[in-house]
Amino acid sequence: MLHVTTGTHHQNRRAQMLLAIAKGYYEDHRTMDSLAKDWDVSRSTVSRALSEARERGIVEIRLHDPTHGVRDLAATLSARYSAHFTVVPTIVGDSAEQELDRVASVAAQLIGATLGHGDVLGVAWGTTVRAVSQRLTRHPLTGATVVQLNGAGSPTSTGHDYAAGILQRFGSAFDAEVQSFPVPAFFDDPAARDLLWRERSIRRILDLQERMSMMVAGIGSLTASVTSHLYDSDFLDASDYELIAQERVVGDIATRFFRADGTHDGITVNARSTGPDFATLQSVPRRLGVVHGRGKVTGLLGALRAGLFTEVVVDETAARAVAEAKPATPTH
Repeated sequence: MLHVTTGTHHQNRRAQMLLAIAKGYYEDHRTMDSLAKDWDVSRSTVSRALSEARERGIVEIRLHDPTHGVRDLAATLSARYSAHFTVVPTIVGDSAEQELDRVASVAAQLIGATLGHGDVLGVAWGTTVRAVSQRLTRHPLTGATVVQLNGAGSPTSTGHDYAAGILQRFGSAFDAEVQSFPVPAFFDDPAARDLLWRERSIRRILDLQERMSMMVAGIGSLTASVTSHLYDSDFLDASDYELIAQERVVGDIATRFFRADGTHDGITVNARSTGPDFATLQSVPRRLGVVHGRGKVTGLLGALRAGLFTEVVVDETAARAVAEAKPATPTH
């Protein structure tokens, strides 16, 4: 009987020691060395005590996957909008530029993993796509082509340097042939565009756009946290902005404008745009939208309702705002 009592006493003291060491390590964040000194034991003895505490159920360790929530969010949005969503977790304290860079990195990886030999990739220049181009890594392909989707010239600049830098980075990443589109972003007169579109040199680019297997684009927005290049230059004048407001425009893809409900009929500036028409955009098998920031949520919703994207890479904050918005029937 005395033996049992002594054994029980020893077990209780052992359990108390394991609990004390575990609390010191896990709750008070003390080091093994300091705990070893308190108990006049070696560091390895403290390590074994922590292992024993876990084995005896004194300590339970639970891991929480920080990406679990965004995967569920992505699945919900994918089902709702018939487009595959990839949601990039938001990190508290990140600047808008840092967040854009992380979204761009994920999009760049996705493009690199899925673009194939002989594919034609359409690229719409802009702040977001520029960030994507800077995060591309080498994925050499055979027979791939990168084609510019919309002109980049403005009343004071050809826009060549800006657009060419983006295109060249895509071309270099995939060993692809690069086809630029040397026209303005907007013509002053729609008739001038219609006339130029008959030229064989321009027709060749337009025909290439119609053979796209994939396109990548951001969403231009006046309310973006990182200013869209289209609205940061002199592509549009005061009368254009007035019309955009009157016609309830919420965003553009490749300088083609649309409303919150996905409609685009009657938007005046579209008649002068050099970006592909909506029928051409909607016919591309894979249409990747890269979106960052709450300021582009309304534009993203409009683009989804217009059926302009089959895939979306978006930050978590914007994705949650999209999820909270009232779904609407696609217009296409």
